[in-house]
Amino acid sequence: MTKHQPVNLSVVIGDPRPRVVETLSRLIDNDGNADVVATSADPTQTATLARQVRPDVLIIDGEEGFGDPIVSFSRTFLPETRVVVLTEDIRLEESGGLGVEAQLAAISGDLWIMSLSDIDEAVRRNALPSALANAYVPAMRQKRHRDLATIEALAGAADLRESKACGNLRRVTDLALSCLERVDNSLAASEEVRLGCVLHDVGKLGIPDAILHKPGKLSSYEWLVMRRHPEIGVDLVEPIGLGPSAKEIILHHHEHWDGSGYPNGLAGQEIPIPARAFSVADAYDAMTSDRPYRRAMSRGDALQIIKSRAGRIFDEDMVDVLMSVVTIDLAESEDVLIDLTG
Repeated sequence: MTKHQPVNLSVVIGDPRPRVVETLSRLIDNDGNADVVATSADPTQTATLARQVRPDVLIIDGEEGFGDPIVSFSRTFLPETRVVVLTEDIRLEESGGLGVEAQLAAISGDLWIMSLSDIDEAVRRNALPSALANAYVPAMRQKRHRDLATIEALAGAADLRESKACGNLRRVTDLALSCLERVDNSLAASEEVRLGCVLHDVGKLGIPDAILHKPGKLSSYEWLVMRRHPEIGVDLVEPIGLGPSAKEIILHHHEHWDGSGYPNGLAGQEIPIPARAFSVADAYDAMTSDRPYRRAMSRGDALQIIKSRAGRIFDEDMVDVLMSVVTIDLAESEDVLIDLTG
């Protein structure tokens, strides 16, 4: 039976022994890095499930009539799936049930061999069998590569929808992370936080062009539609399996310190710190960038406007951090100082 939307790696188990399947499923679930999305006791059905699901990891019984056909099938049709073969004995030369195809694949490094004694030892240690843990590594690397490619495509598509240059996205992300460095280094170093910044407006892919590109003021109905883009964005990235930090930025970067923002009307400390940092960085970058309908304002004017909204729209402390980051950068790059005392 297939579960809904695996969060991390997806695993299919093909083995006729219920105890083995149950034990492996429990170990995998307890480990937390993968979900068993389907199981089968029949080799033909296992191959069918693997073709349909295209799992990151496929665990199969090593018996010659079961293992060999599926190893051959997976190497031909599922090149990105990592295969783990279960044997009675880990030693290939003595594992009479392990067929020639599986032996050759194991020798060439295309799959991992896991004995039943490995599973028993893993149960005693309450940990993943080493062969399965080793198979996870390239599977996770491959999955992350696919996810990052998807993320870049989504972020690029969102930017194109608004006719923004790709440099804007990199610039506002760097500025938000620079602000976070002054507040919490661990948040600034988090890949999830960076991805949340990159994907902050991905939900605008779901907003009609007539609303997104309307030159004049939005009607009440149009504004309600526009305000849904953070929630649409979280829904769009759900299959990628991003963590809470990334989703919080996507969902809450339009919340206001006084609770007047959207979509949830969070106020003050309720707003996640990364979302607060991104909010001020995004506002500053938007004001100081050219748009089709207006020219960019000066950096000093933008900082004055943001300062005037501290404690109402923005976190006062985060505004101070932004002022520090931007004025230091300007002083270093242009040898000028901005007067923000007014």
